[in-house]
Amino acid sequence: MTETSVELTFVLPVKDGEEHLTETLEGVDAFVRNSDLKCEVIAVDDGSSDSTPALLREFGSDHA
Repeated sequence: MTETSVELTFVLPVKDGEEHLTETLEGVDAFVRNSDLKCEVIAVDDGSSDSTPALLREFGSDHA
């Protein structure tokens, strides 16, 4: 395994998740930041009709 290899991938399927999404993303982000593993997070919006897409974009911009 090379030094840049991802060791753990989180895949988060989300649909209409505005009520819980920020809390979930903050929890995953805290785990990733405190982990010794090289992690990636992939969030997939499944056609949300609420503010989920905007929340994902904003969180991604702030936590890249």
